Amino acid sequence: MENENLQEQMGQEQIGQEGQFTPPPPPPAPRASGVKTAVAVFGTIGGYMALNGLIRLLFGHVIKLKTDNDYQLQFLGAIPVFVFLAVMLYMVLGKKKTVRMKGNGFFKGLLVGAYLIVIGIINFLSGMFITVNEQGLPVYGMQEGAHFGSLQVWCIAALILSAGICEELMFRGIILNALRDFFGRDTYKGTVLAIFISGVMFGCIHFVNLWAGVTLQNVLVQVVSVTGMGFYFGAVYCRSGNIKVTMFIHALVDICILIPQTMKSQSGDLGQSLNNSINPAAYFSIITYTVITLILLRKSVRGQLFTYTVE
Repeated sequence: MENENLQEQMGQEQIGQEGQFTPPPPPPAPRASGVKTAVAVFGTIGGYMALNGLIRLLFGHVIKLKTDNDYQLQFLGAIPVFVFLAVMLYMVLGKKKTVRMKGNGFFKGLLVGAYLIVIGIINFLSGMFITVNEQGLPVYGMQEGAHFGSLQVWCIAALILSAGICEELMFRGIILNALRDFFGRDTYKGTVLAIFISGVMFGCIHFVNLWAGVTLQNVLVQVVSVTGMGFYFGAVYCRSGNIKVTMFIHALVDICILIPQTMKSQSGDLGQSLNNSINPAAYFSIITYTVITLILLRKSVRGQLFTYTVE
């Protein structure tokens, strides 16, 4: 009799308000092992660092490649990095859906990431049409001698491939997804941990800009501000489910920052352009990015975070 009552109670719990059968909740997603996660995260970062060092050694001392500017070298160096990341993504880790996923749609993803698009455009316009004179006062208008040429074409190509594509494949496509699989891709906590840990790693990788001649003080500013940006990119990616969204926004923002610098100085020195574009006030941007990240991950929109595997 007790068994019959129990079965009847269970049956009633599975009947929805409209008298329809309510299936039980799906089982939790399987968690990736610590070894697999470590290979994905540290193997990718270690391979990236080693490959960058090898490329600099090869181009600078073995081949002694002659280039007109640093952006040519950056673009050429990004090609083997892209191949390495593609091999890691598709063949080693098997995350074949990462690039193909459309998620909530590209243009809806751009709306999610609209804040940084607007900031990028503002930086571009202010960089192009506002300069500071010797008295520290703003001067409005296009700087005399500024023009767009082959240097800027190389700059755009290098930023699209190295920053927009390669960095997004590495930190959102591989590392964030590997951490999601480890902490629980179908849980809010797992997604948030993956976003913030991958964001810190994204910021720290910018210490490599010391090799490009950026001062330690400016690199520290960049690491802190870019860490916040990494939180933001992670949230936009997890909300949109489309890595092409963050690739586009990332490349756009970097282009908006550096193109005005190169047009004014006509210098192909990447380190000089970065030193000129970094403002110590950017230390505080991590606060803004963190707040916006939390807004993007607020409770009312958690249902938009993708939970499926990219393998």
